[in-house]
Amino acid sequence: MTAELLDRNMGSHITYTFNGIDNSFQRFYVSFKVCVDGFLYGCRPLISLDACHLKSKYLGVFLSANSVDGNNGLFTIAFAVIEAESKHSWSWFLKNMVESIGSNLSTLSFISNMEKGLGEAIREIYPEAEHRICIRHLWKNIKKNFDVNMGKKCKDLSGQLQMPILM
Repeated sequence: MTAELLDRNMGSHITYTFNGIDNSFQRFYVSFKVCVDGFLYGCRPLISLDACHLKSKYLGVFLSANSVDGNNGLFTIAFAVIEAESKHSWSWFLKNMVESIGSNLSTLSFISNMEKGLGEAIREIYPEAEHRICIRHLWKNIKKNFDVNMGKKCKDLSGQLQMPILM
């Protein structure tokens, strides 16, 4: 399957691994060349990293790296399916992204929920990049852990403190 994808999408970065004990599927990563080129030449240098837990016959976690294009549309750069969300799996994903888009992007910024080792992985793999927490995820965590009225005040205050992103 990898050979066919690479034949039809030359220059793409596709990799997968299997469990060394029972040879079962562990994870795969895909970044199509056209998506990388689109990001490098037509998108803002801001990457949103997110994970979505798969709840079907085949469990796992879907990772994605997205940016914003010139029309303010969502632009996928890379995606992966992994066994579980952890610092190790995020590091693996980001190392593959380095192979796809490079690491010497001086103005690169990340936005994420900073959970399950992601913040550490970004600092390790992209040490020069800016990294900020997604306000939606922050608000969700505040609501979960604090009184809703207090959470709303915090959300309003944090919105006033945010600096605009200039691109």
